[in-house]
Amino acid sequence: MSSYPAVVERVIDGDTFETAAGTRIRLANVNTPETGEPGAQAATNFLRNLIGGRTVTVEPQGTDIFGRTLAIVWNTGASISVNQAIRNAGHSR
Repeated sequence: MSSYPAVVERVIDGDTFETAAGTRIRLANVNTPETGEPGAQAATNFLRNLIGGRTVTVEPQGTDIFGRTLAIVWNTGASISVNQAIRNAGHSR
């Protein structure tokens, strides 16, 4: 699968967002707390601040059981992936 640019329309939670094209992206190898669990809001805010409203590069890795695209995601010009940034910040379990 080839990588492609996407505009982040909405951050759903700490590891999932929706693109302007309507595609739901789930960060591969990242598992943040679910909505309502301790740490969920902090993870969501971290992702929103990192990519909300921005254009990112999506590297698809497949799909999950909910039909979301599993992907490694890059902020333009970033030296580490968004996935790694979430893990480095301690938001992934």
